[in-house]
Amino acid sequence: ALNMKNVTKRFPGTIAVNQVDFDVFAAEVHALVGENGAGKSTLMKMLAGSYDDYEGEIFIGDQKIDLHFPAIAKANGIQMIYQELSLAMPISIAENVLVGRLPVTKLGLLDKQKTVEDTKIALERVGLGHLDPFMAIEEISQHEAQLVEIAKALWNEPCILVMDEPTSALSREEVELLFQIIDRLRNEGLAIVYISHHLPEVFRIADRVTVLR
Repeated sequence: ALNMKNVTKRFPGTIAVNQVDFDVFAAEVHALVGENGAGKSTLMKMLAGSYDDYEGEIFIGDQKIDLHFPAIAKANGIQMIYQELSLAMPISIAENVLVGRLPVTKLGLLDKQKTVEDTKIALERVGLGHLDPFMAIEEISQHEAQLVEIAKALWNEPCILVMDEPTSALSREEVELLFQIIDRLRNEGLAIVYISHHLPEVFRIADRVTVLR
């Protein structure tokens, strides 16, 4: 699904990522681990199109892609879930999940019925089909917000999903529920990059591990 070759990212006065090779298969959870400052998030931000000045080559499938803008990354099936959630708290679950793709009627008005249907489909993939799509994000728990973030990413039909420390604010029971969802997504053929500092999690969820030093 993904092959990064000799990728390098320089910041003023430092080389954050130095000639790294990294690959991920479809239907695999590949853990990316290492100390703070090793370059894990920087490596994945290159994949997400956050930098327009990286060096090296990135292949999605068999095709070389210049991922210099986030829109290019999304168009090529890459979704990244950051440690700090990107949800807008005052607005509804539906508006967050379907952002940029809210269904409208022929008159250009919000199609509420289709909005509910689409949001329910997205939420059911992460076990939240019981939630009211028009609830505000600030009305749900941290764990539910984490799952809504995943539902939002999945609605864009990615082939590669990057999860950066997704369990940092979750209880042990919530972590296990998240892992069950990840297991199911892997079985559906998704390539998942899982960044974590918690080795027991890595051994529970990952098929392969890459250590950045």
